[in-house]
Amino acid sequence: MKMNDNTKYALIIIGIILIASIAINLFDIGYDFLSPTSSGILWVISGISFVLGGSIILSPIIVNTYKNKTGGAEESESKTLDKYNNYDEIIDHEIINTPYRASLDDMLKLFQNDSRINEIKSIYKNRWRIPYKAPISNEQIWQVISRGSVSDKARLVTLILKHISKCNNAINMVSNLLKQRKSDHEYYKEIMKIREKCGYNDSADNIYVGKGKKTAERFYYKSLYAAPDIKKTKKYLDISCGDCNTTHYLGDLLGISKENIHGIDFKKWGQYTDKNRNTDITMKYYIQSEGKLPYKDNEFDLISTFMVLHHIPNLDNTLSEISRILSKGGYFMIREHGSFTPINYMINDIEHGLYYHSNNEGEAFHKEPKEFQFTRYLHTWECIYLFKKYGFEPVFNNADYTGITNEMMPTNYRFGLFRKI
Repeated sequence: MKMNDNTKYALIIIGIILIASIAINLFDIGYDFLSPTSSGILWVISGISFVLGGSIILSPIIVNTYKNKTGGAEESESKTLDKYNNYDEIIDHEIINTPYRASLDDMLKLFQNDSRINEIKSIYKNRWRIPYKAPISNEQIWQVISRGSVSDKARLVTLILKHISKCNNAINMVSNLLKQRKSDHEYYKEIMKIREKCGYNDSADNIYVGKGKKTAERFYYKSLYAAPDIKKTKKYLDISCGDCNTTHYLGDLLGISKENIHGIDFKKWGQYTDKNRNTDITMKYYIQSEGKLPYKDNEFDLISTFMVLHHIPNLDNTLSEISRILSKGGYFMIREHGSFTPINYMINDIEHGLYYHSNNEGEAFHKEPKEFQFTRYLHTWECIYLFKKYGFEPVFNNADYTGITNEMMPTNYRFGLFRKI
């Protein structure tokens, strides 16, 4: 049992008072130099000191015993705060499998002259108050419902509704479902039933996976505003391009010829195959998931990864390769979830769970956590810290909105542009 400094000091003071009052009373028994009233007061002080000291010592034991009997669902605040500054230990404990997170000390060095220093300290301090539960726990949705804020719950409902076509009572059906405690598998099963009644929202694929003309236009104009010389790009590569539509449209906006717009991906990944890929680009395929990319040193002026990095187990290899094949002064464009807390990690996982259940792969999503482990999400700050190691400096980082109303997506998409130095 660990005690903080204030508790230790209080126990020391109480102990001194207790020992002194008992010693004086015992001495008085032999020499009878105290009046009965004074002696009585000292014995009362001794009793109070004994009760206070015992309470301070026993209360954590009683609380821990109660938590063990009730399942210990909630991690104690003091334990969390003791560990937050070295949270790789928490990450391993909570099955968050990534070595790429930046510590508070790393962030303070990186932003030492930034006005947001106090904000960063506060965010890190409170980051792990709600424990992360991995997909294998089968309890992610209930963890968000029972432990998340009103805003977190609203984002969860919004996320689910994005995958369901609009019908009169869709929001009521989803809201009523989330009031009941179920396993994730049961939640997903019921969500699929609601979707069968209301229909599937086809636009969800374009909204969430981020492929298409509107997405390309957003990235193009944001990049052009932050780095006007990106218009000089002659050769562009999109890593893990999916259906490659965004790849094609972005390259076209930049005025790049078809033979210089490149994409690379697996022959088949999820719903993406040669049958539904854009063919107006130069395409190559991975021979293996990790290793050297099949391109020359300094070959490209622009490289992008859209919703890709959190799927990659070995970021060291990937970022080293991107740095190798990108020319000096060239740009690295990313779109990621930008999450920083366990609640956000779980909402992101739930988004992936919706896709896997839609593709009838829900059982695998829960039973094979190593293969379907997505919690390598990195916040903008962590990307800045990590990319710096590979020779990239930030040019632009901001929330990625999908419409003219600036409505942020439930899973906190971020857009970033980095320059190789």
